[in-house]
Amino acid sequence: MKRFLLAWASAALLVAACGDSGTSTTDTTGGDTSTGSDTIADTTTSAGTSAITGVSTTGVTCSEPTAAAGCTGMNSDAASVGFSYPWCGLSYDGTDFTCQGCPHGRTNLQGKYRRIKDGTSSPPVMDFDSFKEILSVDGNTFHNKILDDAGTTLEMRGYFMCAEKPEQANERTFWKILTSTESTGEFAAGAVLMSDHIIVQGTDQALISWSYDDGGVMKWDDAEYCRIGTKVSGVDCTDPFAN
Repeated sequence: MKRFLLAWASAALLVAACGDSGTSTTDTTGGDTSTGSDTIADTTTSAGTSAITGVSTTGVTCSEPTAAAGCTGMNSDAASVGFSYPWCGLSYDGTDFTCQGCPHGRTNLQGKYRRIKDGTSSPPVMDFDSFKEILSVDGNTFHNKILDDAGTTLEMRGYFMCAEKPEQANERTFWKILTSTESTGEFAAGAVLMSDHIIVQGTDQALISWSYDDGGVMKWDDAEYCRIGTKVSGVDCTDPFAN
């Protein structure tokens, strides 16, 4: 399974960051249920299951780590913007992260997105030949569904955290996979995906710069998304899996 990543230029209203694979020993995963509504909604809660991402906090018990000296919280929203998965700390690539810059998610990232091929052309090119992807975000939780060109479907659910200085110089975002349809590899449960820039333009488009492994070398590529239910240059942004 491989992401197909394309470049996109946009005015930046939100910049954040996200990595390959790694494991955390502090989490207990919850259930795997349907993704629910496509609408942007405030589903603030401290327990249960997100109606948007299907991430569950049932049975999750942990103690929030003591934040390292110098954590700024500069990327934090003041209040919950959606479903919150408990912050239990994260171990990745030899670092035990305690600074969590977005414990409640990001206000303007909340919603359900569709991967598109080229939103800058006229008219925009929405569809790949056969590749499809949706990314749903509710608070600090996510659901990612991908259909690759080989016809293989991947579904992942988990939470994301925004690493900060002094623990992460580039303040990247890490996406911890709690449940997955893959049992091994970089998209399996327990793995961690990383992104660098997350750019949200207005209420309708987003770009995420994902990392990927190219023969043992970490590289970056940009993925363009539109928010389902909006328009890209007059073209409807729809759920590709509903077609």
